[in-house]
Amino acid sequence: NKLYLLKDFVKLKYKKGTPITDHSSEFQGCFDQLSGVGLKFDEDVLGLFLLNSLPDSWEKF
Repeated sequence: NKLYLLKDFVKLKYKKGTPITDHSSEFQGCFDQLSGVGLKFDEDVLGLFLLNSLPDSWEKF
């Protein structure tokens, strides 16, 4: 179960045309599920996962 949740978290990508708040909620939900099964992440690593989930075109921001 942990592996399945982690894979979903790592594969999570922003869906073009959807509000960023929806993506943020989905990201937070995945993180909450991982926390619920005992997986914890350093804030720096969590930030990297979030940046990785955004499109390359957002790199300028």
